[in-house]
Amino acid sequence: MATDTSTLIEKIKYGATLETPRRFLKFCLVGGAGVVVNMGMLYLFTDIVGLYYLLSSIIAIEIAILNNFFWNDIWTWRDRRKKGGVQFFKRLIKYNISANFSSFVGNIVTLWILTSIFGWYYMYANVVGIMVGVILNFSLNDRWTYRRGKPQESIGE
Repeated sequence: MATDTSTLIEKIKYGATLETPRRFLKFCLVGGAGVVVNMGMLYLFTDIVGLYYLLSSIIAIEIAILNNFFWNDIWTWRDRRKKGGVQFFKRLIKYNISANFSSFVGNIVTLWILTSIFGWYYMYANVVGIMVGVILNFSLNDRWTYRRGKPQESIGE
């Protein structure tokens, strides 16, 4: 019986909490800014610079990921940040891995399928790809990049 209780406590402590919907909303607001950055960069590199749309998408995604990392780090998961420059770069690397994985699975694959197979306009397909990756990206970052730590390890509100 004690094991069941301790397992439940661990799930509550390190899993989804009542804070999760609020944090997800913040994540989505930051992501909204990231969509603007992504779409602007995709258009710039494809229609103005003349790069192939998939290469442009990779560049646009990375620029948006960096933008989103900084905003999510200072706002969405501020209470879970660990002190120090090394910790900052660990978060940046983990965030980048999580977001790139989510972007590849959600964005690039969806963009290619909708554009190349179904003939969609690449900008519309890109919006759908972004939406596909959002939940995967939030989950990976919430559970890995910004995993709950001991309260004394965080920078604070």
